[in-house]
Amino acid sequence: MTDPTDYRTELELVNTAIAKVLQGGQDVTYDGKRVVKSDLDSLRKHRDTLVNRIERGDRGGVRVRRGVPIS
Repeated sequence: MTDPTDYRTELELVNTAIAKVLQGGQDVTYDGKRVVKSDLDSLRKHRDTLVNRIERGDRGGVRVRRGVPIS
């Protein structure tokens, strides 16, 4: 199991990346070549995943629906 603090640290990094993309755009051009720095949609999806994992960890564990326990 991954430590929830790792998710929080990663979430901070993702939020920083999102802010940088919003401030400076997603792509730049060097010597006539277009370079994409980060994909905003991918960053946002990853942020949502991290938030869900953090919230799930704060509730105290895994949630099972209609599961059959294995012994």
